[in-house]
Amino acid sequence: MEEVTVNMNKEDAIKYYANKIIEDSLEDCSEFDYCMYFDQYNDNGFIKNNRNEILKSINEDKRIAFVCLDKDSFNMVFWLHYCPCYYEEIDMQPLVDKASLKCFIDNTLKSYLNSSDKTSNTTTRELINDFMENEVNGDLHFSLLEDEIYHKIKEHICNTGFNEKYRQKYEIIVSKDNIQELINALKIELSQIKDDSIKEVGSEDVKKLLDKFDKNIDFEPEELTLMLCNENGRYLGIDNLDGQVFIEEFDDKEKCINWLNGIEEEFKEEEEEFCQ
Repeated sequence: MEEVTVNMNKEDAIKYYANKIIEDSLEDCSEFDYCMYFDQYNDNGFIKNNRNEILKSINEDKRIAFVCLDKDSFNMVFWLHYCPCYYEEIDMQPLVDKASLKCFIDNTLKSYLNSSDKTSNTTTRELINDFMENEVNGDLHFSLLEDEIYHKIKEHICNTGFNEKYRQKYEIIVSKDNIQELINALKIELSQIKDDSIKEVGSEDVKKLLDKFDKNIDFEPEELTLMLCNENGRYLGIDNLDGQVFIEEFDDKEKCINWLNGIEEEFKEEEEEFCQ
């Protein structure tokens, strides 16, 4: 590889190495912390000799939660937003998991897909942050589980393989060309969240639910769920996870349960493709 010499003053060199150390560490780390040794770079001892100034510059970066010097390295802890492949494993109730993922797909990803700007790219980090700020913080039920939902959304994205395919350094690039791929992959994730606590209700319960919705009356927490109603041999699936009361009618109970669990015919081909 051809070597190129670039002349810069000391202040610019300090900023350059501070940024490079952060970016290289984020690209290589698998969790949210990293130890970068001085001798990783062919710098004629510049980093070691100016470690305190570089430390200060690293510490001022918005991506850094904490940094300290060891004898021969910088030990860094990053804010989780900048670690696209790291998440904590969360044991979440299927109803909440399904509701939050569905909301992320419908309200955040589809909003970006349908936006008027057809040229600008974004990142999964920005989309998740937008979801957390505009959807989770604005919903009482979601906001109580803010941290759990954040980690679950990242887990679902990681499960799709989208990160590995579109990663550039430490960012996962989302564009108009690949956003539908992410939506389809997450719909498959959604269909695989199985919930065994679908509530069976009677026709009177459905009428009361619709009456509340029409009169804009707040639902009780136990009404924000998935329900199944058997009426004269026909099966009604009621999805009221987000208080919008979506209802579909089926002639088969299994099809009704599949719909409630997010398993739809239009996604079967995508699921087979992604599972190959």
